[in-house]
Order: sequence, then C-alpha cells, then structure tokens
Amino acid sequence: MTIRSRLVFLSALGAMGGSVIACQVPVFRYALERWPPDPHIVVVAHRGEMNEAEKKRVQRMENDSWMCNIEVITVDVTNEDAVAEFPEVGGSDRPYPQMATYYPHGTGLPTPYWQGDFNDANVDKLLESPLRQKLLKMITEGNSAIWLLIESGDKEKDDAEEKRLKEMLATAGDGLQIPDGVLTAEEAEQLLAEQRTVDPKDILQSTIPLQIKFSIVRLSQDEIKGAEEILYRMMMGIDPEALKSLEENPETVIAPIFGRGRMLPGIPASQVDEDAVWAACQYLCGECGCEVKDENPGFDLLLKAEWDEIMDGNYVIVEKELPPLTGTGDLVENENENSAAKSASLPPAESQPSKLGPSPYDLASAQAMKRNVMVFGGIFLVVVAGVTLLVRRQGG
Repeated sequence: MTIRSRLVFLSALGAMGGSVIACQVPVFRYALERWPPDPHIVVVAHRGEMNEAEKKRVQRMENDSWMCNIEVITVDVTNEDAVAEFPEVGGSDRPYPQMATYYPHGTGLPTPYWQGDFNDANVDKLLESPLRQKLLKMITEGNSAIWLLIESGDKEKDDAEEKRLKEMLATAGDGLQIPDGVLTAEEAEQLLAEQRTVDPKDILQSTIPLQIKFSIVRLSQDEIKGAEEILYRMMMGIDPEALKSLEENPETVIAPIFGRGRMLPGIPASQVDEDAVWAACQYLCGECGCEVKDENPGFDLLLKAEWDEIMDGNYVIVEKELPPLTGTGDLVENENENSAAKSASLPPAESQPSKLGPSPYDLASAQAMKRNVMVFGGIFLVVVAGVTLLVRRQGG
C-alpha cells in the first residue's frame, strides 16, 4: 500500500524554531486563528436550462459558501468549451443534473473525489455531516488535534488499534509542551506597558483554551455508507489506488485533523509507530516555523462553520499599537508576502504537482530538511549582515 509514502506529518517544520521565520504560536493554534480554509470546487453539470428546483438548490449552495469553503460552478454539458474544463462531468448517456466535487486548487489534484446526482440529499451530505460538526465542536473547545480512526469493520482489530494509538498519544503528549514565548493579549499589553518589544505573531488571537490535548474519534463503516459517504471520499480520495485497495482489503486508518479542518492524509494504523506519532505531534505542537499555509503539509476538509462568529466571541485585541518590526523580520515578512503573491498567479491545478508534502516517516529525510533550513537561515543572516555593512560603508 502506498498511503504511507504520502502522509505528511513533517516534524522538520516543527523543528524550525530558531530560524529567522519561526513564531512561537504552535502550528495547531496558528492554523485555527490565521489559516482560512481553501475552497472545494463543486461543479453542477446540467443539460440545457435548469428547472426552478435545481436553480434554488444551486442558490442554496452559493448562499452557504460564506460559511462553507466551497466555490460553486455550473456547467451546461451542451457547451463543449465548458465541459473541456471539467471533462469528468461529460458523457452523452449520463443522467443530469450531476454534481462533482474537487479538491482545492492548491492541492494540485485535478480529478473529483466524489460524483453523484444533484439532489437535496447529496447536497446535505456534502455541506454538513454529524462527524464534521463533532470535529468542529472539539476543535473550538481547545483540542490540539483530533485523531480520526476510520474503522475497518473488524471490531477486535479496530479496538486494538484505538488502544495502541491512545497509548502513543499519551506518551507524546507527556513529552511535549507549549513553546516558550506565546503571549496572551494581557501579557502582551503588560510587556508593551513596560516598553518591551513584542512580536505580533507571538500573540494569541483568541481566548480558546491553549493546551496540548489529543482526542480520538471513530468513523464506522455504517457511517461511511450513510451520512459520511462524501466525507470519507474527501478524506481518502487523495490517493485513488490506496482507496481502491482499502475497499478490497479493509484496514483501520488514522488521520489527524486540526485548525479549521485541516487534515494530514490518512494512513493504515498498522504502519504507524511511536516515532511516527511523535513526529506528527511534534509538528502540530511545535513553533509555527512556516506561516504560509500552502507551504505546510495537509489539505482542508470541506467544513461548514461560521468562523467569523466563532472567533468573534473569542478574539482578543491588544489595545496599544505594536511597534513596527525591524531588521531581518521585515525581510522575512516581505518574502512571505511575495510568496503569497506568487501563489495567486500559479498555473491551473492540473499542471501543478501535488502539494501534500513529503512523508515524515522518513525521519532521515526530515532531519536533512531541518539541516537545510538551518543552513539556509545562516546563509541568509550572513548575506543580510554583509549588505548592511556595505550600505553603511557607502553611506560613510
């Protein structure tokens, strides 16, 4: 099975503290407060004019898009140019209207993870499901991450894997702590009152409890065949071959979910050991070494959540104006802005490689990445110092 090579726990990112770009807020909290979820593409394919009920259904999805990370596109299959962009929805013998759901563009995955009839029942399952609402509640109550355990259908085996995972998470949790330097709004205001420098990135933006807490939630085969069908396809469809293999030979699968529904791709529980769980937890609870979401592992689930309302009740504001950042921090901020601008002008998703990231199970690779980051950071600082010295000499 090839899912293992695609899991992107990437502990090296958590080890970036000490490089010039790290902030002190742990990844799971930074993701919750500052990473808006990317939209899934929902294509409604129809033949000719839609009837009133179909139009209202489309309107319903569009109305929900402000709290569901979706982008709705209608395609008339009699328009060859429109079908060319989404060839999967074509086909002369297909009953219409149909609905196809695609991953966010940034994943580089151009094919739909689910297709089906465009009816109210399927729209309901797409936009919302009991499990996703449970995950939302747990995240906003202060869980660092929820480890989803997808059952194989073999109760004895699933129970054993849950017990093993629970023990590994307990061990990891005991060995981790919140990074030093994370500030509440009150602490930041106190430091500013004392005329001390405060980096805005290190200040928590909400009053949601900050703690290292891992929970396990199970997804049964009965749920997969019912209300969670589309969610399951969404979670496992990133690797069609592995998904097919799981359908032929069911296995227990685990996947951590954090932030605003960001998920690290699932992997068979039999391939997970203490080192792998530690690597994942270290990444999630470590300093946010890379604040650009697209450069972090994982992908965003489609999750119906009124994030503005949820966070409005928890947001904190530092009343005193923060001093401007200077030196290398400014350069890094500009670099991040440039990176975001480049991302906005990337070619279409079908021409991009998958951005789910390397496997953290290859710990040697992770350590090599850490060394490369630190070397790059050292070179960067030397270059900055050299340029500064040269400017000063020219000025003199």
